[in-house]
Amino acid sequence: MLIKAMDAGVAEVVRWPVRPEDFLHALQKCDQKHYGYEGKDRHARLIAVLPCKGGSGATFVATNLAYALATEFNRKTLLVDLDLQYGDASFAMTEMLNPLNVVTVAGQEADDDAYLMAACFPLGKNLFLLQSPADVEQAARLKPDQLERLLRQCERLFDVVVLDLDKKIDALFMKALDHANDILQIMQAQIPDLRNLHKQSHFLNQLGYPSQKIHVVLNRAGLFGDLERRVEHELKGRNYFRIPDDADKALLAGTTGEPILLLAPRSPASRALIALAASLLAVPVAEPGLLERVREFIFEP
Repeated sequence: MLIKAMDAGVAEVVRWPVRPEDFLHALQKCDQKHYGYEGKDRHARLIAVLPCKGGSGATFVATNLAYALATEFNRKTLLVDLDLQYGDASFAMTEMLNPLNVVTVAGQEADDDAYLMAACFPLGKNLFLLQSPADVEQAARLKPDQLERLLRQCERLFDVVVLDLDKKIDALFMKALDHANDILQIMQAQIPDLRNLHKQSHFLNQLGYPSQKIHVVLNRAGLFGDLERRVEHELKGRNYFRIPDDADKALLAGTTGEPILLLAPRSPASRALIALAASLLAVPVAEPGLLERVREFIFEP
């Protein structure tokens, strides 16, 4: 019965007889799924980045998107590494290991803003990283209600919060999506990615997340030729962005731990990431002039 109800579009189910507090909580959850958490203390825009398949480049998009939001648009940005098993964002952004992490901060009984800021590793102008724990056993201790409290605290202190998620669907995953203003599904133009995109999209639809806050990001666009055209045909009618393939510079960025926007600011991938950030913030992005295009054609390595 529950599966049929979800297929019909039912967002929440409560037991009968219904207690007033349960009914109110269910309404609040429906509201959060559609608009993100809008409590009186909310300040940040929360962006959830999730892969359709392992290796699709979700961490690359999350880290560079966070860098673009912080540097190009002057937003105080927090990147939260919620890949609790592998911590790819933490590895990609810094070699330093902070003993304070997502789990230790979320486990505090009371909100302590100073403690949270001490756990946020500064990565440059306006950009901070809240690392995942190095210990897998510690990661397993994070509870959904703890994560919700942590996200609300982050939303008070930052302009933008970017969540780097893994593809595992569990209570933590859904709690993060309940708070998100935007959900980015990262894929490449390959059949396994497309298959997983359809399954993941069906799941998000069953949970009641509206299509207007879900965006597909086609990573490494231009690499797969005819197959990519087939994938783009499948994406017609969807909100989707293209990030051009730039394998050499992306590999260099991943190896050095530096954002591609810093290593190659004029590359097509960097420009696409800036345009993605601008779209999510609903602000215009300046197009390069003729002189700038000539200069980059001559000097861009």
